[in-house]
Amino acid sequence: MSRNCQAPEAVSARRRPVHFRSRVLVGLLLDDSRDLNHGQVAGGAPVPGRSAPSGPLARTPDAGSDSPTGLDRGERLGTRFTARAAALAVMVTGLLVLGGWVLDLPSLKGPVAGLVQMKANAAIGLFAMGFSLLLLTLRPSRGRRVVAALAGGAAVLIGALTLAEYLLGHNLGIDELFFMDEHGDATVHPGRPAPQTAIEFLCLGTALVVLSGRKASRRVVDSLTGLAFMIALFAILGYAYG
Repeated sequence: MSRNCQAPEAVSARRRPVHFRSRVLVGLLLDDSRDLNHGQVAGGAPVPGRSAPSGPLARTPDAGSDSPTGLDRGERLGTRFTARAAALAVMVTGLLVLGGWVLDLPSLKGPVAGLVQMKANAAIGLFAMGFSLLLLTLRPSRGRRVVAALAGGAAVLIGALTLAEYLLGHNLGIDELFFMDEHGDATVHPGRPAPQTAIEFLCLGTALVVLSGRKASRRVVDSLTGLAFMIALFAILGYAYG
């Protein structure tokens, strides 16, 4: 068969923009949630003891694709691999910062000289979110989703309590609950993450909890992650331009 006679699905797959993969990550996680709830696991295999959906609940994949998201198997695996790599990177970052607090190594608490060190509570929340995302990219099961929801909820709790301290102007006793911030004289509240960090934890932690649920809303997850991205972007621009 000549190159001009290639299947339309193959041509469209090659022309698909690179950023398309990042936009369907949430869709992949939502697909797994629906598979689990409708009696299937990732890949279409039925869950033992539960019948596969039929009639109006049955899914009909697009032609040339094994996924309702329109991605072929290779692209699905690539997107899932990217999500797992990001989750592991976040977890490792949190663990390194926690190691810096345990060993009292400023180079691990804040590797960039002149910037405020990452607080212990922020490192714990970071690790919890990475762990939650990692579980959501693995083979779906109820146990994994419960643990993922608890890990995401831990980040939400840290963010909510920290933000409440700023709004109420009262120390709730969580800033130095695990480690004393002996070098926190440069900050107004030793051991307390920034309010932007608290909002980030609220948004991303809530998004992870929603993804862990039985009926995950793509619109809610997209809105929360989009807000978190904008806050992080403005923070980076603030550091870049002083």
